[in-house]
Amino acid sequence: MRTEKHTRRLRTTLAAFAAVGATLALSFAATPAASATHATSAAPETVSVKAAPHCRDGWVCMWSLRDFDGIRYDWNPDHGNVFLGRHGLADKVASFVSNADGCFQDSPTSGGRGDWYRFTPASEDRDFAFGRVADRIKPSC
Repeated sequence: MRTEKHTRRLRTTLAAFAAVGATLALSFAATPAASATHATSAAPETVSVKAAPHCRDGWVCMWSLRDFDGIRYDWNPDHGNVFLGRHGLADKVASFVSNADGCFQDSPTSGGRGDWYRFTPASEDRDFAFGRVADRIKPSC
């Protein structure tokens, strides 16, 4: 299933590149040679970015893959201190959207509090580096 999804995504990306290449080739072919010597200002390239999916007010939504994809787990502060391994996300939170206050924590290895990452409502990260070590989510740090 994962391979099929990646294959489809790769084919879509390659098709988009081919379409852009064909468009550029046609536009250069239609441009008179004399205008090639003049400086031109190109329009800025636009990149399509997947919008963050909906996450209910008062909740934090997290995914196992970048760009809000993969295994999803929704948490709210009423759940308290939760070990993410029960949801397949210990050391695997790759993206999240927050509509609540809280904290991701990397449990300590030899006493102490461990490292933590505080988030607030309207926080989001589509490539969450700290999520690669976080194994708990809780209402405060």
